[in-house]
Amino acid sequence: MSHIDDKGPTPKGTCNACHKPILGEIIQAVNKHYHPEHFVCTNCKVSIGSKNFYMQEGSPHCESCYQNLFCIRCAHCDESITDRCITALGKKWHVHHFVCTQCLKPFDGGNFYEREGRPYCEVDFFSTYATRCGSCNQPIRGECINALGQQWHPEHFVCQYCQKSFANGLFFEFGGKPYCDIHYHQQSGSICSGCGKTINGRCVDALDKKWHPEHFVCAFCMNPLAGGSYSTNNGKPYCKVCHTKLFM
Repeated sequence: MSHIDDKGPTPKGTCNACHKPILGEIIQAVNKHYHPEHFVCTNCKVSIGSKNFYMQEGSPHCESCYQNLFCIRCAHCDESITDRCITALGKKWHVHHFVCTQCLKPFDGGNFYEREGRPYCEVDFFSTYATRCGSCNQPIRGECINALGQQWHPEHFVCQYCQKSFANGLFFEFGGKPYCDIHYHQQSGSICSGCGKTINGRCVDALDKKWHPEHFVCAFCMNPLAGGSYSTNNGKPYCKVCHTKLFM
């Protein structure tokens, strides 16, 4: 007698996705078996087939989804990093993207400056963020002098008129700038038109100028005119007597 074998084809395994027997074509991946139509990306459900894939927590992901979901992202371009990277400022960067935020150039010698979590080369860091000198308006990189609510290069904190340094550190302020004694009084209009020196006490206002009282004198007889009457000629003061003799 003969017997009919009604068992059918032998399963090749159980599909890890649908958990049913696999009778025909089979895909093996990471020690698991799949129906070809069930070996898909866990995220986008697109068939993986023979393409590159990555396992994450036991589930397959296509290359694109794996990079978007699980790869480190570059702090410069926000794209996935799949190759070598640079770790700096608590972030990851593509090797070619760790550059100056301002000029986008690589760092000479690997040295950089940080501001608000972004890297800068020395030139751009100081030109953008460094305090500027109250005189030359250029960035201050080393020592500085704090005065008049500003900072100054030590060599630039000088009289803004004669460019001389201040003896004993004494200076005067006019218009937010430092001046020596003489040039401060020139700027503020308190230089005696008679002797050319500063007026620190009483003064005489005459002929649109300022004078020490003892230096406001008749241009001819040199007698003091302060407190008395006078006449002018060609911009010079004269007592009444001399003005009459000379010009009347």
